[in-house]
Amino acid sequence: MLIYPTIKMGPLLGLQGSGGGLGYLAPKGGAAGPPAGAASFLVFGGATASFDDQVGSLDFTNTGSQMTLSSSTHGGPPGFTSSGLIAGGTGNNTGNVRTADDVIPDFSGDYTIDVCSYNAASTSTSSMMWSVGNYSQGYTQYIYNAGGSVRFDTSNTSWNGRLGEAGSSDPQHNYVQNKWCVSRLRRSGNTTHVNWFEENSGGTGWQNAPGSSFSGSTTGTGPNSSNSSGGRMILNGWAGNGGASGGYSVGSSQVSIAWIVVYASSFTGTPYVG
Repeated sequence: MLIYPTIKMGPLLGLQGSGGGLGYLAPKGGAAGPPAGAASFLVFGGATASFDDQVGSLDFTNTGSQMTLSSSTHGGPPGFTSSGLIAGGTGNNTGNVRTADDVIPDFSGDYTIDVCSYNAASTSTSSMMWSVGNYSQGYTQYIYNAGGSVRFDTSNTSWNGRLGEAGSSDPQHNYVQNKWCVSRLRRSGNTTHVNWFEENSGGTGWQNAPGSSFSGSTTGTGPNSSNSSGGRMILNGWAGNGGASGGYSVGSSQVSIAWIVVYASSFTGTPYVG
């Protein structure tokens, strides 16, 4: 029997086992394929580069000229040689690379969002590699760097209230300039955690970035695509009304994004390697 998998197919039941059988059919041209258990997986560099989610439905439909797929400007993280180069933020962030309204990760329970990015700007600037919110409201899901201070925030389903927030202690747990890093926002029960990872010295995987991971209490139900009141996910900027003047966007092609992995669970394993 011949089986022709689509790009969003997972493991095929009946073809798994310990005897060397076919356990996973990776997308043709992909590196390692989607990580096990991922609810969404997007790749912006390499043979499978696309604005479409390879596993779920977190497609980035508003891209314009803001991202160049498979750019060699910053190379790529472990397992990649290219990535998605972002030209910069737009005037009010509405033109940034983003999903359609009400197309967002599921924040209603436990979740993990890993975003692999390269930032050539100093940590003395301000940036958000990604955020999820509504342009007319203030509360947003994000990890931010504000002049070297790192913090996360969360929102309720209407984007008008906070479920919890916390900031890093010194030394700040932040990205490393001019190095591939992974930011992780993870909720487990009533606690949300932040981890930054940096590429290891051999370029083969990930290690903890300087500083210590941090967490904060989070109470209540977050938004998902069914109740998000016009929320969307954007790259390189603030999706809330704080981004009205292009806030937290890094310009001049200083930021590249290689991949995004979303888990509908609290994932504590090592970040993805292509």
